[in-house]
Amino acid sequence: MPGAEVSLKNPDSGFVRATRSNQTGNYVITAIPPGRYQLRAGGKGFSTIAQDLVLEVGRAVRLNLNLKSGSATETITVTGEAPLVDTGRSDVGGSVSTQEVEGLPLLNRNFANLTTLVPGVRPAQNFDPTKTKVGNMSLNGGDGRQFDINVDGGDNKDNVVGGIVQNFTVEGIQEFNVVTNRYTAESGRTVGGIVNVITKSGTNSVHGSAFSFFQLSTLNKNDKLNEDAGNPKPVFHRYQFGGSVGGPIIKDKLFYFGAYEQKREPGAISVLPDAFTNLSLFVPPAGFALPALQAPDSFIDHLGTAKLDWTISQRQNINFRYGRQRWTQPNDQLGRPFTTDLSQATLDSNQFHDFTIQHNYSFSPNKTNTISLHFQDFGNSIQPDPTTSFTYPVAGGGTTTNPEIIFPAGFEIGQNANVPQSTFIQKYQFRDDFNWIVGRHNMKMGTNYIYEPKLGGTFFFGANGYTASFWDDPSVITSDTGDPYVQMDVRLAKAFKFGETAGVNFYWEFFNLFNRANFGNNFGERVGTSTFNQPVGYFGIGSPDTASAERGFSGDAPIALRSQFGLRFTF
Repeated sequence: MPGAEVSLKNPDSGFVRATRSNQTGNYVITAIPPGRYQLRAGGKGFSTIAQDLVLEVGRAVRLNLNLKSGSATETITVTGEAPLVDTGRSDVGGSVSTQEVEGLPLLNRNFANLTTLVPGVRPAQNFDPTKTKVGNMSLNGGDGRQFDINVDGGDNKDNVVGGIVQNFTVEGIQEFNVVTNRYTAESGRTVGGIVNVITKSGTNSVHGSAFSFFQLSTLNKNDKLNEDAGNPKPVFHRYQFGGSVGGPIIKDKLFYFGAYEQKREPGAISVLPDAFTNLSLFVPPAGFALPALQAPDSFIDHLGTAKLDWTISQRQNINFRYGRQRWTQPNDQLGRPFTTDLSQATLDSNQFHDFTIQHNYSFSPNKTNTISLHFQDFGNSIQPDPTTSFTYPVAGGGTTTNPEIIFPAGFEIGQNANVPQSTFIQKYQFRDDFNWIVGRHNMKMGTNYIYEPKLGGTFFFGANGYTASFWDDPSVITSDTGDPYVQMDVRLAKAFKFGETAGVNFYWEFFNLFNRANFGNNFGERVGTSTFNQPVGYFGIGSPDTASAERGFSGDAPIALRSQFGLRFTF
């Protein structure tokens, strides 16, 4: 019916968007935040029809409403489910709903683990050893570097080594979708898949949550393999607690939301018995080792999210979101079990900040624009943190503190050869997406500009200072008869690092600027190339050179037909 009045309202936030059907009776409403809505349609001489629906991130819903003659005051309520298959899109993927995020158990409470609900996605290791507990995923057998992860429109991809930069508290995540094939040109910075995460917002009613979980190995029985080998039951404890709260500041206008959680894994790691026995023979005054039976290994993780939503008018709304993560863990470089004393102790700390501003404006029912401003800062530091120290004489006079002393069996003391290390990412992002629907055609254009003034790290893969190598282990040395004699070569191992770099990562659809370009559409050929200029000394493959060529289409019919052919590779 031409000229029908159509409105969409979210009862939780008061968000309203209205339009009229065109001459053919078609209507469209775009740029709608995910959530619960009621769609109402009516016209002069016809009764009003209403239908409740849930809109998910990254999904288009088609509703055909049949208006019936009647009084304008009469309202007909329609119930029904949205179709399981969207026949109007050529991309392929799946969504993880609010109910699944809130209700499904998560052992580590990493939202990345929920992506495995989408076919083709599986868990993957994180390539940064300092972020092994952040979580990661891979698609169709990939290694986990190729995903492009966005949180509220902000890029959350680690461009140093690949994978996810920052974890977000599950209490603050509303839902997300995973696009596994035929992603559109606006999301072309990947050869794997795309994850779009939406965080929770406040509503007209005050709502919140609280939780507490624990896992104690004292409640578990030792497994059969340990029992047969005579090994004791591994000790492991984990405590998780937190909650969230949200509500209105001004009803239907201004809302707040906040979430926090903490994970604690107190514990210790043990020394290898052979190492302890040998190093016990190398104690002062004859030696320098001060062996220990255990080293602390407590993991403490803090996650927080704060969000403010402001509905300025029916045409525009804006939201501000800040995400924070901080965690520490000592001695993650020692090994399990370790083969040294505590002169090789280390401290690993990570700091994450993520801030996003997103503004949505509706010029008309068929023309909408979204602008996102994003800042992200990540800093990792692995520093020596010895609880025992010693000095050692060097050739030519003088002494050095905590040099690395290595024995043939792999036992060693002194500063850990892998530290100090650091990783740093500082990211500024500007993104603009303009959507224009003309008849049956949907056109989208925009820009995605990412500037990273800090990207890289310092890495030591050898001793920082003096290294002394013994020809025999302490047990052999002390078993010799006569006066002990030790021959050693003292050499200065010059530490090296892959240089700190400042670079520009510029990405803009349809233009080849700074050697980064993507060309694509949703109707026919899609050809994309992507390269990253790596300055001399840059270390990392998190933003790999990529290329792809593919063709795809979808059929809008009772049977959804999708086709794709392409080559994708990373080098």
